[in-house]
Amino acid sequence: MEQCVWPTTVRSLRRHKLGNYTAAKEDYTKLQRLNPRSQEALFGLAKVAAKESNYGLASEYMSLGSA
Repeated sequence: MEQCVWPTTVRSLRRHKLGNYTAAKEDYTKLQRLNPRSQEALFGLAKVAAKESNYGLASEYMSLGSA
């Protein structure tokens, strides 16, 4: 059964914009589990990692998202 990712994508973007990075990270992680190549998920995780000052992890996510 295919899951609809659109609501999770919209929710993650909204949470990120509102500064709720923990919840946004949960949504981005869920999106990545559903589609490991999801650029939205990987770039979102990179932005959250950068906000958490985890620049090495942010760089890894960016590399995966641009591959």
